[in-house]
Amino acid sequence: PVPLTPLVGRRQALTDLSRLLANTRLVTLTGPGGVGKTRLAVAAATAERDSASQAGELVDGVWLVEFSGIRAGTPADLAQVVAATLGIRDDAPRPLPGISPFTTTPSLPHRLATALRDRRTLLVLDNCEHVVDAAAELTDLLLRTAPGLRVLATGQEPLGLAGEAMFLVEPLQPADAVRLFMERAAASTPGFPRDPDAPDEPERRAVAEICRRLDGIPLALELAATRVRALGVRELAVRLNDRFRVLTFGQRGAPARQQTLRAVIDWSWELLGAPERIVLRRLAAHTDGCDLAAAEAVCAGEGVARDEVLDLVTRLVDRSLVVVVAGPTGPRYRLLESVAAYATERLHEMEDPTAVRDRHLLHYRALAEQAEPRLRGAGQRPWLARLDAEAGNLRTALDEAVRGAGA
Repeated sequence: PVPLTPLVGRRQALTDLSRLLANTRLVTLTGPGGVGKTRLAVAAATAERDSASQAGELVDGVWLVEFSGIRAGTPADLAQVVAATLGIRDDAPRPLPGISPFTTTPSLPHRLATALRDRRTLLVLDNCEHVVDAAAELTDLLLRTAPGLRVLATGQEPLGLAGEAMFLVEPLQPADAVRLFMERAAASTPGFPRDPDAPDEPERRAVAEICRRLDGIPLALELAATRVRALGVRELAVRLNDRFRVLTFGQRGAPARQQTLRAVIDWSWELLGAPERIVLRRLAAHTDGCDLAAAEAVCAGEGVARDEVLDLVTRLVDRSLVVVVAGPTGPRYRLLESVAAYATERLHEMEDPTAVRDRHLLHYRALAEQAEPRLRGAGQRPWLARLDAEAGNLRTALDEAVRGAGA
């Protein structure tokens, strides 16, 4: 497909992805919903097609295969979509009535693999997250059978196959997020400037605040840009406290899961098992992330054992719902602001948040008591760094303690 709008802010990602595709037969783009995996995959595949045509490679073309229309599928279901996209007819012979052949007809995935055996092509398998097991099985078969085949997959988690290279599609950098927002707002709001430096200082601050609070996620920024005509940027920035009511008008023709910000996260939520949902909504009790010890202390409870938390957090990281960042004592786990807002809603809907807040308070009170005697002397620096990283959680715990004392 030919995009109707220019790609913003992905120059380095395209360079890195081109290098990966040149040396790896299976590359999977992962990242949270709305981050632009499909758009980047199409841009990368187009660049590969153009360069390959000059070098005489990928002579059988580059193909985009959409799996988003399949709610739950087997490898045969996915193979049927691939075959239809590539125009491959399935001419498997059928047994004559009343005759049971001694040899069985090869499965549709195997027949597709045979048809691709001598082709040199790049398949872009888009939206694999909800059919990840079937997509992995089919991809493995195709790559093992067709040596000239390369696959670029997209999804919220990797396929988990040998030889797979995972490429994390990250949110836009602040300057690129502002540029995207300004361009999309100008397109839908007559008279709104495209130049990020054109608005006055209060409006520039409002735009930066919108982009920061929407985590630099392109789809969220595009949804927000459609509201500028009615609200202006300063009022829009204020109303992001109620973001799921505000960001509700997607582009005509976009999939239903991309029409609203809530639908984007609903799609990811529905793919989780019950224990993963429990951990995700309890992680939202933290402010600006937490370390593993805090996650275990706060997320363990009814429905989840303490020794299960690490595996469940890992699953949420793999599904691009939890972001890993470096911390003073090791990895920290945090939620994008929109995911945190969604998970907080789910926490209040699905369980009593009081028990979760109590565990949060107990953990950070214990941390403060542990830190107090260590804040003097030669060993204070790592403890100061640790407390600085936990400043938001310590304030939240203090607020909860004050609220509890006044109850």
